Amino acid sequence: KGGCAKYAEMARALIPAEDYYDLACLDSICGNPDAAFEWLSKAIKQDDFDFAWAREDPDMLWIKEDPRFQQILADAES
Repeated sequence: KGGCAKYAEMARALIPAEDYYDLACLDSICGNPDAAFEWLSKAIKQDDFDFAWAREDPDMLWIKEDPRFQQILADAES
């Protein structure tokens, strides 16, 4: 797992600070659901957020079954 964390931090350094969606994806993949949901909550407020893609994105696979995922999207779409 140590190697994974090293590469995750390298990837995080390459993601712009305001790219909340990609940060959510990274934390989803890395098994950090709480952080992923924090980023996703910010990402949905951005003009270019794609709700359809968020539901299909394989990077979100690790958090899609969590009720918070559907709740965040549902709240934003209403």
